[in-house]
Amino acid sequence: MKRVLAIIMFGLLIGAMVLVTAAPALGYTPGVWTGKGTLENGTSFALRLHDVVGQGQNTLRVNSGGDRFQLTQLSKVEVLNDPTITPQLPAVNDTYHGWGVGKYNGVGGYKAEWIFTDASGEIGDLDYFWIKITDAAGTSLKLEVADFLNTGEGDTRAG
Repeated sequence: MKRVLAIIMFGLLIGAMVLVTAAPALGYTPGVWTGKGTLENGTSFALRLHDVVGQGQNTLRVNSGGDRFQLTQLSKVEVLNDPTITPQLPAVNDTYHGWGVGKYNGVGGYKAEWIFTDASGEIGDLDYFWIKITDAAGTSLKLEVADFLNTGEGDTRAG
């Protein structure tokens, strides 16, 4: 059932991103997104990402099936309050869409795009993570994973 929800949620999420310009929630203060855990497919991740490029040190590490990615530069960020994620809380963004460059299996120059949702309050079982890693030209897919968190949690806070 969760896999069906994942596909529906991901489709709605991508659709919302296409239809909604990256508008933070009214009154939103830029913040930091943090999280770590394991997805249901076994992929592990750890992140500490700012809402604003250049605001501070950013970390994103992903391990999946023996492949590793480590962010070295955050390039672009869009945060928004996705209307398909409930409950809707005032001044809280629940979706982080990021782009950056990093090391894939120890080699630099790989592009990454990811979406992380903080959809469940204190329990991370409805939080969702998707990442796609390509070569420097963006033409050769190296890794793509998407799933709900199995363990761990993600969170966003002002700061």
